[in-house]
Amino acid sequence: MGFRNFWDFNIALLGKQGWRLITRPNSLSSRVFKARYYPQGTFFNAQLGSNPSFIWRSILEAQDLVHNGTRWLVGNGCNIPVLGEPWLPDDTNPFITTNHPSLTNTRVCNLMTVGEAKWETELLLDIFEERDWSLITKIPLNLVTTEDHYFWSKDGSGIYTVKSAYTLLQGLKGQWYGEEDASFWHQLWSMKIPSKIQNLRRGRKVATVCWAIWGARNELVWKRKSFNPSDIVAFANRYLDQWRCAQSSDMESSWPLLRARDVVERWTAPHGNSVKLNVDAAMFNSGEQYGIGLVVRNGSGLLIEGRTRLFYGQVEPVLAEAIGIREALSWIKDSRWQDVYVETDCLNVVQAIHCSTEMISLFGLVIKDCKNLLANLNNVSVSFIKRSANVVAHSFARAAILYPDCSFSLESVPTELLLSLVAEVVI
Repeated sequence: MGFRNFWDFNIALLGKQGWRLITRPNSLSSRVFKARYYPQGTFFNAQLGSNPSFIWRSILEAQDLVHNGTRWLVGNGCNIPVLGEPWLPDDTNPFITTNHPSLTNTRVCNLMTVGEAKWETELLLDIFEERDWSLITKIPLNLVTTEDHYFWSKDGSGIYTVKSAYTLLQGLKGQWYGEEDASFWHQLWSMKIPSKIQNLRRGRKVATVCWAIWGARNELVWKRKSFNPSDIVAFANRYLDQWRCAQSSDMESSWPLLRARDVVERWTAPHGNSVKLNVDAAMFNSGEQYGIGLVVRNGSGLLIEGRTRLFYGQVEPVLAEAIGIREALSWIKDSRWQDVYVETDCLNVVQAIHCSTEMISLFGLVIKDCKNLLANLNNVSVSFIKRSANVVAHSFARAAILYPDCSFSLESVPTELLLSLVAEVVI
């Protein structure tokens, strides 16, 4: 029924202490543990040792879990050994598999062009096997300025969370029953009803969720002797949908940030002398390239200027959207516009910008750049809109593959992009 395995949950909690040992090496506890148990190594290759304390024995239980979810974020590459460290963008095996004598004691920075933030392509082709050099060249180097550091790859913030660690542990043990089933139980326990009703649903005349679950279970037992959680979910989902439909009239939205009626279906012109900047991203060539579209319009709905940017490298779509917002804010900083509404159809980016949580992932560092830009801009807001209200920016983003790094006025905009502007006005 979605209850956690207490042993595994405890391991996930202990993993947080292990995470602190590797990300806060200068803290007193980290220095004490290192001096006692791994003076010449790291937490990842530490051993139990002789006469270990109960605390160390406990933390070491989570060593494999922390190791499986931790990755290096490549900055200048000076602190990352090429061999034996998890720095490749591969969930299954983030380690270099090429066996070449020149790689011994080599740092990642030695694989880059001197004085430039790009990979030495010819060197990679000469030394590495195809699998390795292909993964290396997918790592973007010029998106942010940062030092090499560890990040937690199982959470968008890049910081270790017990929830993501527990989920990872279930996956490693093959005990997680899948996203669909997890989503079902999450919906069940997240319903905004009193706990006593959520747990027992006593004294109600209507069909209830919990009774639906037990009814599904009893029905399955009656039909056959054996069943699994997925079977119960399949039967109970039908009752859950009916119950939610019946309750939809008086239940609040489960989205704390936005509600359906707060999000516009179509583009609207800004008020007065303000301008509106719509931004979107598009992926090309199986994610090897991505384009950014920027469209600025005035209170009359007329195009002031449009831009396209084409980037090379493999990034997640949400990261491409964040980069688009950063491009938009940088553009505003260099312009003379006073009141600007920035709109994007990527909810995750908007939530991240308005969230105070620290983030050390690549996505988080781009969001940090966005926050810094916003802090130095007056009368600029970033908000979420539906995809249907962002079609022109999406058209410009898709056009980046044909018109990379171009600027357009209303008089010079290409015909296919002009048609998208006209179509939006007509709609």
